[in-house]
Amino acid sequence: IAYDLIILEGQDIAKSLIDYVSLYRVQNLILGCPSKNGISRLFTKSDVANTVMKKAPSFCNIYIVSKGKISCTRMASHPLKRRFSNPSIRVPPQRNSNFDATNLMSPFPRVSISTNKTSDEVYVAKDDNSFSDSDRMSTDSTLFLDCYDNLGSEVHSHRPSVSMDSKNVGEPTRLSGFGPTRLVNHMHSTNDFLLSEQKCEENSLSSDKIKEMGEKLRRLELQTIQTMEMYHAACKEALREKQKLKELENLRKEDVKKLEEARREKEEALDRVAKENALRIASKEEAKASQRKAEREAQKRKRFERKVLKKSEAKKSTMKSLVHSQKAIKYQSLLRILVVLIIFYLYF
Repeated sequence: IAYDLIILEGQDIAKSLIDYVSLYRVQNLILGCPSKNGISRLFTKSDVANTVMKKAPSFCNIYIVSKGKISCTRMASHPLKRRFSNPSIRVPPQRNSNFDATNLMSPFPRVSISTNKTSDEVYVAKDDNSFSDSDRMSTDSTLFLDCYDNLGSEVHSHRPSVSMDSKNVGEPTRLSGFGPTRLVNHMHSTNDFLLSEQKCEENSLSSDKIKEMGEKLRRLELQTIQTMEMYHAACKEALREKQKLKELENLRKEDVKKLEEARREKEEALDRVAKENALRIASKEEAKASQRKAEREAQKRKRFERKVLKKSEAKKSTMKSLVHSQKAIKYQSLLRILVVLIIFYLYF
């Protein structure tokens, strides 16, 4: 399948496409429209498809493809007018003679006639306008010479002499031997011949036109396939970008969760440290309180022991005094008994 790869350069995509369609008279234009959801709408400043649909020439059929389907179409309001080359026979104003020639419409190259003091020359210039068909056969010089052969058959005295230089192809082809007055006399007889030649050429071009239309359809189909492939590739790329964004978002969420967990762990560690400090301080206070209590208990015990010692000493002293008193009583009782016994012995 034959196809052409065209690269348009320009800052405004829509304007470049519209200029290309207008310049090359494109009848069918298929555009791929990216999905408006996702990352694409963050970076696209203008809608190229809608701009082209609004501002494209009216002879162009526009199809917008979105998500594998034709989402929007704009049909041409009028068919494309065929661009025929309409060369005319132009006669510039003469310096020394009053000669005026009418413009003759024909599908052949433009002919310009210029006069001179010595001889009359006919110049066949290349036509700037051409058919839009790429396979049109060139009929620049042959049909024109045949026309002048027919013209020359009526007047045998001046046969047109054709001088063509194969080396200078880019220069105009010069035909000499006809005067301007003789050419004007044969204009009307040439019109019918040119019209018949145009009809023959149109009939011969019909088959070429059909082939060209087939090639255009194949080219359009290929362009459609390429556009769809590019669209699918863009969709896949957008999906990949979306997946990457999702992954980045998930990573960001995981990082946020990790930071939150780290912050919570840090807060919990600080709380634990604060609690431990509080417990340490409380334990220190309790230790100090218990120490003070133990000291008080020790002091109480010491005082109690002192009291007990004092009491025991007092008891010991009383006991000693009692023992001494008992001994004295015993001695006194013994003395009394002895005295009684002595008295009793003495008396009895």
